[in-house]
Amino acid sequence: MNALLSFSPTQSNQQLGQSRAVIAIEDALRYRRYRVWLSQAEIEPIQWIVIVLLAALIMITIATIHIDKKWALAASLFAFSTAIAMCLVLLLDYDRPFGHGGFSIEPTEYLGAMGD
Repeated sequence: MNALLSFSPTQSNQQLGQSRAVIAIEDALRYRRYRVWLSQAEIEPIQWIVIVLLAALIMITIATIHIDKKWALAASLFAFSTAIAMCLVLLLDYDRPFGHGGFSIEPTEYLGAMGD
């Protein structure tokens, strides 16, 4: 950014190029700040408690509705518990998107692009 701003354009196309480059760099910095903020976001323990409690209440409701129909009870509970398990795995996986979720972004490409 300093090198770009230290350049003094003499022609109108150079001024246009410089202003667009400054805008692009500001956008990149804004998106970087957003990614850093997003990487620090995590699901709070109270939110986990509410999610699990609601899932349990829904399963109890399904069980009480289908109490006299064993096959309907088994099919409904299997479908809902599978869906809840998949949702919990995804929430756990993306709770910390840039660290603990199994997917990590290494800075090697970024550092290589920076140069000297």
